[in-house]
Amino acid sequence: MRAPSIVHSIGGARFVQRFSSGGVDSPASRLGDMNTLRITGAPCVLVSLWFLLTSCASPAMTTDPAPWFDTRYSPPTELSTSRMHLEPLAAQHVELDFAALMGSREHLQATLRWGSWPRGDFTVDENRKDLERHWQEFVDREGYAYTVLTPDRTRCIGCIYLEPTGTRASPTNEAALAYWVIEDELATDLDGHLLAEVIAWIERDWSFDRVVIPTHIDNKRGVAVAARVALQRLDSISLTEESPDDAHVIAVWKR
Repeated sequence: MRAPSIVHSIGGARFVQRFSSGGVDSPASRLGDMNTLRITGAPCVLVSLWFLLTSCASPAMTTDPAPWFDTRYSPPTELSTSRMHLEPLAAQHVELDFAALMGSREHLQATLRWGSWPRGDFTVDENRKDLERHWQEFVDREGYAYTVLTPDRTRCIGCIYLEPTGTRASPTNEAALAYWVIEDELATDLDGHLLAEVIAWIERDWSFDRVVIPTHIDNKRGVAVAARVALQRLDSISLTEESPDDAHVIAVWKR
């Protein structure tokens, strides 16, 4: 299914590039320690998230072609480990993807906080259209979504989304990452395995200098997983367009 992408609509708020029609500014409190997490929501502490992400980044690595918006770029087409296989998400995965989403619908809504996604009345045909759009974004180098399958490729167990933090007119060498795994696999620590392997994959096979991973503050497991795989903790961002409780922890990986 086409999730409200991480830089498009986390909790319905505008975030980095293409969210709903609200503004980009977000209250922020810079903290240096994962164990002293504090979210601030004071309107007077508004800071542009875009400014935060770009001003703290290292100078962009020179690459030709660039990973975003340049169809000459060749993104990795798979990642395989003993526990999973990743490949670009496309319409051919519609049935497997739909079963994974709807089988973990309440879990995904409670942890990801992507609004009503996935809806209870969501259909296979709607999912097919979403996957077709994901594939077109991949072709156009506007976003990279990968399905997470079992090694024998008979079951979908999750998904990852890499999205640009810049625009076609002003691209960056960075990405925003979101992911999910089905509820049944949490007991096996698949989410920890997935995130650790994806970060290693990015470091090895991608040209990004920096990856940000927003996690809803109420998703305690997701925050703990990010800390456990040794991602650099940068800031806590409170996105408060409509709800003062819509806050995210931003984990950051830098090359």
